[in-house]
Amino acid sequence: MATDIAFALGVLALLGDRVPLSLKVFLAAVAIADDIGAVMVIALFYTSHISVLLLGLAGVMLAVALAGNMLGVRRPLFYALVGLAVWFCFLKSGIHSTVAGVAMAMIIPAKTRCDTDLFLFNSTNLIDEFKRHHHPGSNVLTNHGQLAAIQSMQNVANKAQTPLQHLEHALVPWVDFVIMPLFALATPGCICRRTSARRCWSR
Repeated sequence: MATDIAFALGVLALLGDRVPLSLKVFLAAVAIADDIGAVMVIALFYTSHISVLLLGLAGVMLAVALAGNMLGVRRPLFYALVGLAVWFCFLKSGIHSTVAGVAMAMIIPAKTRCDTDLFLFNSTNLIDEFKRHHHPGSNVLTNHGQLAAIQSMQNVANKAQTPLQHLEHALVPWVDFVIMPLFALATPGCICRRTSARRCWSR
């Protein structure tokens, strides 16, 4: 349903600064609202039967994810595993599994542990620490002080990102190189089969 809006956003991105930022924000907001509408249409009109037991189990898994968020669980693996369980329960319950993605996206933590000022302070100190341990002709692999500074930088950078960002970045290659190509190849086949079935029925 939001294909035209996505295409328009792509065209506006090519135009760069010549397009007002407010227009891009408006179209993005319309696309989000349109996607929510699409998910509701799928959930309401593409549901044949509903399993109350599996739907209740999905609710329990969502409650576990919400409890983890409130208790400060930050490991993306925790939310990925719970999300897979929620997806499976929704899939088998009769309600379209896209609803599981929307529900989990609202529960996974989207707040960072490290604000801008703290990140700048820590990263600047670690860069100074890295410089202090530098010796002419030395190798980073054998310089324990520099290795410790690099590890600390990695920890600070991880804390500056939210679990939602970690999961999004981890899923991007799978979506770009696996899911989208399969979707692009499968959709025309489905359309052709439906068209052929209509033609046979009309005859």
